[in-house]
Amino acid sequence: MADEEIFTPELPEIPANTDNSTSPQSKENMEVHHHPDLHHDKKYFREYFLEFIMIFLAVTLGYFAENFRERIKDHKQVAQSMQSLRQDLGADAAMYDSSIAINLNNCKMIDTLISLLNSGKETGRVYFLARKLTIGTGIFTPNSKTFEQLKSTGGLRLIENQKNLDSINSYYQTQKYFDYWSGLQRQRINDVISGNEKLFDGRIFFSIYKWIETSKNAEDSVIKEQPKLLTGDPLITNDIIMHYQYLYGFLKIINKKASESSAEAIRLSALLGREYETE
Repeated sequence: MADEEIFTPELPEIPANTDNSTSPQSKENMEVHHHPDLHHDKKYFREYFLEFIMIFLAVTLGYFAENFRERIKDHKQVAQSMQSLRQDLGADAAMYDSSIAINLNNCKMIDTLISLLNSGKETGRVYFLARKLTIGTGIFTPNSKTFEQLKSTGGLRLIENQKNLDSINSYYQTQKYFDYWSGLQRQRINDVISGNEKLFDGRIFFSIYKWIETSKNAEDSVIKEQPKLLTGDPLITNDIIMHYQYLYGFLKIINKKASESSAEAIRLSALLGREYETE
């Protein structure tokens, strides 16, 4: 075998320059980052002043707009409260008039009853009047619900007219006395009831009550029966008369107060209706 010639492939020639540094041209191509230009034009005082004026106007207009909305809301709330207050006043006036009528009728019955007790006659009518007087009473209970609600929620401060506010406060201040007067009226009636036990037969009183419930001619029925009194003792009779006359005098006084309050309720209701146009 002939000597074989060993073939060695030629390798590419590697440049001798192995320096990692880049050429100036490459550096220029890689220089891509630039700093922004932070230069601003100078503002004058006039521009700052105009910006201030615009901000000030925006805030001020916002404030006035909100205040205006609140005033409209408050005005509407006051108008609604005054409407409710006027309804209470109207109910009060009707209650006063009804109670006054009841008390006037009771005063007439007391007047007749005292005359009959002094004479010792018509015992049937005496029984009927004495029983009927303790059935119907004109005790006053004014309605202050809206006023108390306005006080508790601070609604009274929304009433800008001081005279109107004073009138409202004055009226409801007077109504507080009716609680006291109503208590006295109940006490006078209780005294009458306690005295009646000494002079009138309870069984007949009960029969009269049932007759009043079921018959329009209850008085005639009792008068026809002419039931006797439990006693003819003048001291006991005088004691009963004293209780009735105390009640009579008190009813006259309370009716005067009620008449004044009824007139004031009507006047105040008309005033609020004109002021707040709640008609």
